[in-house]
Amino acid sequence: MFCVQACLLALGLLALAGADSTGTTEVDIVFPRNDTYELMPLMPVVFAVQNPAAVQHLYTTLEYLVWPEEGPYNGSFNELRIDMVTPNETTQFLSEGIPNLLNTEGKWGFSWRLRSTNCSTSDDGTAYNDDHMTEDYDGFHRRTSWSYQYFRFTTAKGGRQPNLTAITTGEDCGKTQGIAFDVKQNLEVPFALTGNGPSSCALLASPAPTPSPCRASVVPSIASSISARITQAECYAATPAVSCPPKKDGAAVNSPGIQAALLAGPAWILYNVLF
Repeated sequence: MFCVQACLLALGLLALAGADSTGTTEVDIVFPRNDTYELMPLMPVVFAVQNPAAVQHLYTTLEYLVWPEEGPYNGSFNELRIDMVTPNETTQFLSEGIPNLLNTEGKWGFSWRLRSTNCSTSDDGTAYNDDHMTEDYDGFHRRTSWSYQYFRFTTAKGGRQPNLTAITTGEDCGKTQGIAFDVKQNLEVPFALTGNGPSSCALLASPAPTPSPCRASVVPSIASSISARITQAECYAATPAVSCPPKKDGAAVNSPGIQAALLAGPAWILYNVLF
């Protein structure tokens, strides 16, 4: 067990060391979008993270909220663990499913927000220009800010299916929202500030670059994997919103055979339309 853990840790460190932690990075909403969709007993929520090696130095928090625009709703923001993405130069996808909410016709609001950290230094080395004095020290400045995005979508019989490959590779690939950053370098945080946060953080270019969501295409194999992962997670629920494989001793959905079925068998794939 120790050997396995040590090997995984070493591989993770090698991946981080080999990845370029500067350059343009961005977060895009893949699904849903401002469109009309078929009723969904299990709605996929999918975000793309481009150049995740660079986004690691922004110490981001990604949250979203879905609510009916007509009628009361007491929901709260859900967090997707963007800090857990693999630190390499490829596009990573964050996803989860929302059961038993979008299975009726209606109009919905979708809000998402991204918290990020930006560091900089002053030319004279002595400026304190932040209202939060604990974030400034001897000409070093650290800022934390939130970026907010919002759009509407509709669910109705006869609407579009959530085909991730089609919406990210066709003419509609750019019809979505994204937040982009240009990481120029990673600055070492003065020791006096490390008690309030990380030991290094990104110096960002200004203005921020324009997002390029078409670069975050979802090929069929990735769409299938996302679908299987969402479906498998839902199958742990006491009353799943989708059809699931039969359980044996309460552990069937976690067995290698069932995982293979989730990836390959249309009966277990979320609507069989994500790829």
